[in-house]
Amino acid sequence: MCTDNEKKYDVFISYRRKTGVNDARLLEQALKARNFKVFFDYNSIRDGHFDERIYTAIEEAPIFLLVLSSGALDSCVREGDWVRIELEHALKHGKKIIPVKPSDQECSFPDNLPDFLQQLKFEQFSGIDKGALFEASIDKIIHDRFPADMRPVESGSESVFVKLIDDTYSAIVEFRNVVKHALQEEIVEKTEKMSRCFENMFLFYEKNMFSNSKLADDAKQICEKYNVFVGLYNKFFSYPGEKRMSEEAQEYAFKAENAMRDLVSFMFSAKNSVK
Repeated sequence: MCTDNEKKYDVFISYRRKTGVNDARLLEQALKARNFKVFFDYNSIRDGHFDERIYTAIEEAPIFLLVLSSGALDSCVREGDWVRIELEHALKHGKKIIPVKPSDQECSFPDNLPDFLQQLKFEQFSGIDKGALFEASIDKIIHDRFPADMRPVESGSESVFVKLIDDTYSAIVEFRNVVKHALQEEIVEKTEKMSRCFENMFLFYEKNMFSNSKLADDAKQICEKYNVFVGLYNKFFSYPGEKRMSEEAQEYAFKAENAMRDLVSFMFSAKNSVK
C-alpha cells in the first residue's frame, strides 16, 4: 500500500455511469478489501455539476483506473464530458492510466476522439473477469500494473500451498475410489470436487505468480499435469460401453493412470520442498 501518510488516495476510479457503475463499485470493493485507499464518486458528485474535488482526488492518487464499459468513451468527443475531464487532468498530472475492461462488455474508440485521448488505443488493457476468476483478475491487475511499492506482500503462502495440496490429494483419492468401484452416482460429484481443488490451485498461481515464483511455478505445473490427465481420461471415457475395453481405449486408460501418478508424485515433491 501507499506508505505516504499525507496521501489520501492510492487509486482513482473513472467510469461511465450509464454502463460502468456496477463494475466500478466491484473494483472499489475489491481494492478496499486489499487495503487500498480508493476514490469512487458514486452519490453526490456525478448527480450534479462537475465538482472540483475530483481534481484534488486525481492529483492525490498515483493510479487512475479507467473502466472501459460499453460506450465509455463515446461522449469523450465532447468538451465538458466528465470522463474526458478526468482523463485530461490525470494525463496532465502524469498519473499512471490503467484501462480495465470487464469481460462481459465491449468498448470501442470513436474516430473523432481528441488527440490527447488517441494514445489510449496504445495502452495495455487489463481484463476484469466477471466469473469465477474475478479475484484472481484483480490480483493480476495489481501485480501487473501497479508500482512495486504499492503491491501487497503475501504472507503465509507456504501454508496455504501445503493445504491446497492436501485438499487436492484428498479429492483425488475420493475420485479414484468411486471410479475403481464404479460408483456411477458419485463420480460426477467427486469429479466436480476434484476440479474445484485444481481451480483453487490455479487461483493460487494467479495470485502468487509475481510474489513467490517457486510456489507459483509449482502450482502452475500441478495444474498443467492435471490438464494432461483430464485430456487422457476424457479420451478414454469417449469410448461408449464395451468399446472401453478395446485396446485403443485401454491405451488411453493406461496413459491417464500414468499421468495421474506423475501428478501425485510431483504434488508431494512440491509439498516436501516447502520449508
